Amino acid sequence: MTVIERPRPLAPPHAQLPKGYAALCDELDYHPAEVVRARFQSWCFEREIPLYDPEQVDAYLGHKADKEQAMVLWTELRHYSAVIPMPVLTKAGLILADWPDAKLSIRSVGPDPFAEARVYGVRFIFAAWDEPGFSG
Repeated sequence: MTVIERPRPLAPPHAQLPKGYAALCDELDYHPAEVVRARFQSWCFEREIPLYDPEQVDAYLGHKADKEQAMVLWTELRHYSAVIPMPVLTKAGLILADWPDAKLSIRSVGPDPFAEARVYGVRFIFAAWDEPGFSG
């Protein structure tokens, strides 16, 4: 029997963009995934917002869904029917304030949700909590 542990937050990013590169990308409305990833990861770590590897989260939720004979649910944050902990909502608000085009959603299997932001098509998992404990 394969056991997949709940994903842990990623370590801070090491990649740095050349000075002026991000500003030039913005000026040209050019958003390659590598640049988006580097900028958003740095932005999150500066604000102490943990990020999780989306592939690990997908594997964990898929394994949990198989084990529980359930489905992985995806819901836009604004349509999520369960109560979301205040720390998660605070992080979501910070993201939308600086990344207004971000699309926020929740992925879950039962009471084990992960909050996701899509920024220019690149996925970032920025929060995880157990609904009964609200540890965000």
